[in-house]
Amino acid sequence: MKTFASLLLAICLSANLAAQTGIYMTYDDFKAGKLLKADNKELSIKIKHEITMKTGGETKTFETKDFYAMLLDGELYRFSPTAMGNIYLKLQTVDDHYALWMYSETRYSSGGGGSHTNAIYYLSKGLDGKMTDISMNGQLKALESDSDFKDLVGCIQKKGKLTMMRPLVRSAAECIAEDPTYKKDPKSVIPAIK
Repeated sequence: MKTFASLLLAICLSANLAAQTGIYMTYDDFKAGKLLKADNKELSIKIKHEITMKTGGETKTFETKDFYAMLLDGELYRFSPTAMGNIYLKLQTVDDHYALWMYSETRYSSGGGGSHTNAIYYLSKGLDGKMTDISMNGQLKALESDSDFKDLVGCIQKKGKLTMMRPLVRSAAECIAEDPTYKKDPKSVIPAIK
């Protein structure tokens, strides 16, 4: 009986995850919970250019510039152009004003020397705003001139001088978390899928 219950739970979870993978064509689709669902969680990302997925029994390909966001196992991702091509950024922290996104990449050393993970952070005004790379402390100057980030920059500056021990990313995350509209779980901002 216990094995049957475990199997039933696994089937239900699998069905639930399949319903939580796909793409939102527009920000309005995201707000309305209108997800173009991937069949059986099948979704292939061709790095930096496009996503291919089966939906409604047919295979479709979408360029990353032609849709708003991707939902993958219940996690929200957006794509951002960089000098190296488009990268996909996972939502990390959010309130009613700002969102903090992260791209991480693990590289393995040849010869068994271990691995190293690189992370790049971006901020956006709201979930649909233009994303700005804040991985380097020098990026604060770029944010200062952007009226969308005025309040956040003020909070970061109040936290004191940015150093290698207190990078911009950590200060930005703390400022977002201090906002009364802060969402501890980024998944809580994803509307129910219709």
